[in-house]
Amino acid sequence: MEGFKLPSALAAITLLILSAFLASPEAAASGPSTVTVDVTNLPAAAPSDEISAEPFPGFYDMSRRCISRLTDECGKQVLSRLFNPESKVGQSCCLKLVAMGPECHSGLMTALFMLPDLTEQNKNEMAIIDKRIWSECLVASSGWRT
Repeated sequence: MEGFKLPSALAAITLLILSAFLASPEAAASGPSTVTVDVTNLPAAAPSDEISAEPFPGFYDMSRRCISRLTDECGKQVLSRLFNPESKVGQSCCLKLVAMGPECHSGLMTALFMLPDLTEQNKNEMAIIDKRIWSECLVASSGWRT
């Protein structure tokens, strides 16, 4: 499958949005292999009679729990692969992604797919790439070589 064209501004904004969850001043000080995410200033869930700022109920709680298991570099590798199927996700990143678990991975991908500027075709193609990433990472984490 050939990579799809996504406006570079959208790709950059997406990387910035998701990197905001993965980066913090504490993370920069602790080195490239770990990320400490400051989640104290994330908005609280809105009352049920208002529109929630969360992509889906419980997203911020899930994000706090899940993203703390990834590194900034790993998040960038996964996003890069989603937008460019020729990019690679390294084995150490795959180990982190699989350790994060399928529920976390699926939840974060669901939020990504909710970005309003993504077309249905973009979402469908990214979903195929996402399944490949997850499958390849499962194989890499089990010790098999692809």
